[in-house]
Amino acid sequence: MGDIVKCPTDKKTYRKIELRNGLGVLLLSDPDIFNSCTGSGDDGDAAGSAGKASDTEGSDSESGEEGSSGSEEDDDGGSGEGSSGSEEEDEDAGSEEGRKGKPKKKGHHAPVKKAAAAMAVGIGSLSDPDDLPGLSHYLEHMLFMGSTKYPNENEYDDYLTKHGGSSNAFTELETTNYHFDVSPKNLRGALDRFAQFFVAPLCLETSLEREVQAVDSEFAGVIQDDGCRAVQLMCHTAKPGHVYRKFTWGNKLSLWDKPTAAGVDVRGAVLDYYRRHYCAERMSLVLLGGETLDELQSWVTEIFQDLPTGKGPRPSFESMGMPFENRTLYVLPAVRDTHEIVVTFQLPCLTPRYGAKAEHYISHLVGHEGPGSLLSLLKAQGWATDLSAGVEGDGYSQNTGCYLFGVTITLTEAGLHAGPGLGLAPVELLFAYFNMLRQHGPQQWIWQELKSMAEMKFMFLEEEDGMDMCTRLAAVLHLFPAEHIMVAEYLHQEYDPQLITSLLDNCMHPINSSYRLDLLTKEYEPLKQQLVQQADTQTGLLQPAAARGQAPLKVSIETEPWFNMESAWVQVPDELCRTWATSPPPPSLKLPPPNPYIPTDFTIKRRAGHRSHCCHPPGATQHQAQQPSMVAGADTDRCAPSKRARLSSSAAGVHHNATGVHPQPVPAAALATRTAAEAAQIKSVPGDADASSTAASAADSAAAAAASAAVSAAGAGASAADSAAAAGASAASAAHASAVDAGSEAAAEAEACKGLAAELRLPVVLAMPPALIHDSPGLRVWHKLDRVFSTPRVVMYLRLASPVLGASPKAVALNHLMLKLLDDVLNEDTYLADVAGLHYHSSPEGMAGIEFKVEGFSHRLPLLAHRLLSSLATGGPSRANWDTVHEALVRKYRNMAMEVIKQASYERLFALTRHAWHWSVVAPHVEGATLAEVEGYVRELLQRCHLEAFVHGNMDAGEAKEVSEALQKVLGPGCTAAAAGMPRDGTIILPSSSELLDLGRSSEPRSGSRQSSGGALQQDSQPQEAHENPGESKGNLRRRTRASSASGCNSGQAPSEGQKGGRRGSSGKGGIEGGQKDGATQKAGGKGGKGSRAKGGKQGAQGQGQQNGGVSAQQQPFHQYPGLLHQAEARNPAEENAALEVYYQIGLAATCPRALALLDLADQLLCEPMYNQLRTKEQLGYTGGFSDTC
Repeated sequence: MGDIVKCPTDKKTYRKIELRNGLGVLLLSDPDIFNSCTGSGDDGDAAGSAGKASDTEGSDSESGEEGSSGSEEDDDGGSGEGSSGSEEEDEDAGSEEGRKGKPKKKGHHAPVKKAAAAMAVGIGSLSDPDDLPGLSHYLEHMLFMGSTKYPNENEYDDYLTKHGGSSNAFTELETTNYHFDVSPKNLRGALDRFAQFFVAPLCLETSLEREVQAVDSEFAGVIQDDGCRAVQLMCHTAKPGHVYRKFTWGNKLSLWDKPTAAGVDVRGAVLDYYRRHYCAERMSLVLLGGETLDELQSWVTEIFQDLPTGKGPRPSFESMGMPFENRTLYVLPAVRDTHEIVVTFQLPCLTPRYGAKAEHYISHLVGHEGPGSLLSLLKAQGWATDLSAGVEGDGYSQNTGCYLFGVTITLTEAGLHAGPGLGLAPVELLFAYFNMLRQHGPQQWIWQELKSMAEMKFMFLEEEDGMDMCTRLAAVLHLFPAEHIMVAEYLHQEYDPQLITSLLDNCMHPINSSYRLDLLTKEYEPLKQQLVQQADTQTGLLQPAAARGQAPLKVSIETEPWFNMESAWVQVPDELCRTWATSPPPPSLKLPPPNPYIPTDFTIKRRAGHRSHCCHPPGATQHQAQQPSMVAGADTDRCAPSKRARLSSSAAGVHHNATGVHPQPVPAAALATRTAAEAAQIKSVPGDADASSTAASAADSAAAAAASAAVSAAGAGASAADSAAAAGASAASAAHASAVDAGSEAAAEAEACKGLAAELRLPVVLAMPPALIHDSPGLRVWHKLDRVFSTPRVVMYLRLASPVLGASPKAVALNHLMLKLLDDVLNEDTYLADVAGLHYHSSPEGMAGIEFKVEGFSHRLPLLAHRLLSSLATGGPSRANWDTVHEALVRKYRNMAMEVIKQASYERLFALTRHAWHWSVVAPHVEGATLAEVEGYVRELLQRCHLEAFVHGNMDAGEAKEVSEALQKVLGPGCTAAAAGMPRDGTIILPSSSELLDLGRSSEPRSGSRQSSGGALQQDSQPQEAHENPGESKGNLRRRTRASSASGCNSGQAPSEGQKGGRRGSSGKGGIEGGQKDGATQKAGGKGGKGSRAKGGKQGAQGQGQQNGGVSAQQQPFHQYPGLLHQAEARNPAEENAALEVYYQIGLAATCPRALALLDLADQLLCEPMYNQLRTKEQLGYTGGFSDTC
């Protein structure tokens, strides 16, 4: 077993072991854990676990998760207080495919490192018995309900809460994953309680019905989720006898009502399932702590030695075959206003070929959004607004039986009805693109470019949250050799053109392969009738087949029993498939150009007088540094595709040497296939210092790469190994030197913090604030140089303010359209930047302005920022795609707040914002807007505006000022307004507790000062505004949803039996926080629901607000004081869930450090008791938590 490959900046040490009972274990020792926090004191269980704190300078951990480019606003407009109310939601952002489990409770997330652990059990929903669907998921819930050693059913969660921790679990198709984090000094005590899940669980009789109710509530929460519905249809329509034909969620009917009616002992069945399937040989444990590897190993050996054994290896479904037969079109109804078609291809399991990245190569090309891409052609035709392609990260799409490669196209109305209709015209272009790829054959330079970017990102991989990392690694620990555990998803080890060709010819061919097409549409009923009519008359898509000697095609209509969802399906005619197979690719479809955004300078910037370092091969200067040799990084989606092309795992050759194990920073030899003419096609983008010589330098690079490849090919062997060794040593040395500088500068900053704390009379200052380095009319620049993470990355926030922003509902609508059109103009360029690790995000922030966030590798970041603002100032909106952009945004407003938990959050934030327009008021202006109005709005915006910039990371103050001044200049002469003249937003100050007490004694609320407050939110009246005329109401500014007195949601009413239950989401990337931006057909993900369950909600009005009537006596204080109770009916008439948010405003006094610390402490202390009491014991809801916000 070789050493475990890790990125150069990773200070952790690793060890892979296997216990005598067969348990596979990965140990991670992080020397910075104990330095990152003081930790809580040891208790009896944790005695002796503290270990010796490292002298290495600690650093706050960062998740490093980078989003894709574009103006993708927060879910359902919940972007924070002060938002305009026009923010769109991410469709189907509720849950992640294939995962079912506990909700991720909203606990305290302190900026410190925590110890963590995860156990992946190699049993999942595919092993459920046919007579107890969902049993794996049910067992996952039950294991939390106490053990022989710790019989209290809340012992585990209670211990974690007391020691700053949290826990979660989820069920996949082939694995069930349990994980937690905790204060480092209490790791041993938490680990012992955790181990008892698997050693001796009780599965208490008293917990059985409660937990089956929780599972049922979770299922109820996803009944209206388009992605989950689509996945269940996929399972329901798998070929007979296939293991996919399961109901993996489970609910009360499948796990309780039917079994008990049949005389089944449910508890006995749960325990029997545990005893038959849970054993050490089928488990993988990952443990992260600050202790030494030897100490962690001794703990694991002692604590997990009693795991059950003897059940054999984990089940494999390799022999089950592909789940779908023939070529079938399914049409299913959408809950949201959307049209999406998903083409699903069946591939063999490619996990053993993880170093080839063949599926990643194909997904990169099909999902590409640059010039010559399929998406660019679909947009030009007016047929689509979005496209994603690749293999999802869930168990349905990746398992031992098969891989499912999906292409999701978000259709316009024109795309839905073009050609033969039913979304099939865009599918024809998809197959035309495949035909183009076959004509060109696999291109090594493209694969090599992917490899180089993967190596680059792995080289500078940012630190991941401890629990998330343990969870991810536990799931794959059994899949890869020990040395590749950390790098497998980045590893491009073997270019295999034959494998790529085989997948294209045998798995993605319109005639040679079996595949399915799923059309998710709001126009289900008319399209179903259209299909039925064509079947009756054998016209249209189902034109007469008798002339070809075939039986007439028939339309089948079925209802999926668990989701009670009707669908129509028909075999795709062979004649149509033959047409697709011979369809010539349009001239506009081309292979992507070389990427001009790939950085080559990785210099780490330091303060004056300090050295700069760069990880590059020996002999190269800092500005000629070649790309380090390893891929995918923080922006590579680990679990599933984003709207960008899906990046699969991987990285290239590695070298083991005395200084450590690091990637070879060797130039990509495959670039030799790129000709000078191809290199010259690289775009020259204005604003970059290197832009004028981009094409020439690229050509030189290609020539140099060609020479390098020739030399490597001729002299492979010892010389290549020597070169790799020298390069690896150079990278390691540079990383170490950079870390030394970072440590010394961090120490200097710590001293400065002490001085600032003394000056401000504070007990402590944890970090120096950013410095204001420039302040002039039109521009203000804040800056902070990174002295902690030592990576060549920068984050730049740009706030563009103007008096026209948020001035009216129409202005909000035009502003949102402007940003969407800007995204469209930039899309081909920003996609290339996104692939190269550069991302931008734009969001409307109401009266506060427009916020742009640009982040990524520092070398090319100014280029992207310049391109962004120059397109806004000079490029103007896109006339060509106006119709598709406008239609897409109109549809997003129609889909706003479709989930009750998001709707409640939106209404709370809206109620607390001083100046905002509700989305329902903005929506009509979006629908009625014209391109000419948007163009006029842009001109007015730029006539008087102000730019504020904050730059943090690998950019010094001089460069930050220079870049910001260049961006101001790009915006034109109107960007000279003073910051003081820009509008500001604020938060409503609620009535104080003393006012509420007085309110209970009188019929009229008293007037006066309101400097601290408390109250509850859920009704349509308005509070008075802070800092304005006390008698002036916001009602004339913001009217919204009509309150309902009959929805069963009134606070003060006890929930009925039908209202109990709710949601239990999955962990990490699933459940509450899960979901992707792939549109409404994302699969069943994170198997978490959408809020606590309630009956009786009907579609509420979206226009003028009305006061609620019929308020109970218990509600009287809130009813008498306007603005404390807000109610709205669920927007989806079929929604069974309800959500309640209670908000307490502490007041300005909470801004002092002590008050903030106490608020954080209250967050940590109250989260678990609330969850345990309200959810577990009283069954009042499924999602519950406490969170504090400054």
